[in-house]
Amino acid sequence: MFRVTDSAGQYLGRLLRGQSREKSARLEQVADGWRVRLDKQNQGDVAFAHEGRTVLLVEDIIAGELDGATLDVKRDKGQAMLTLH
Repeated sequence: MFRVTDSAGQYLGRLLRGQSREKSARLEQVADGWRVRLDKQNQGDVAFAHEGRTVLLVEDIIAGELDGATLDVKRDKGQAMLTLH
């Protein structure tokens, strides 16, 4: 099962402040790794919520490929960033 930590949920919630509730962050695979972008939920997406808001969307097939992985927040030199491990 792909997991999103509470810290990652909080981080994504802060990024989404001011955005329409129809929009969430989408985790997607790109040529050199992963990226997060704003998107609307599609049929078949796996949705992750934090404090009553959908904060992350992942295509079902990608969520399956990420089985056992965790999306978390790492702090480096005072900067917070998402990390997948």
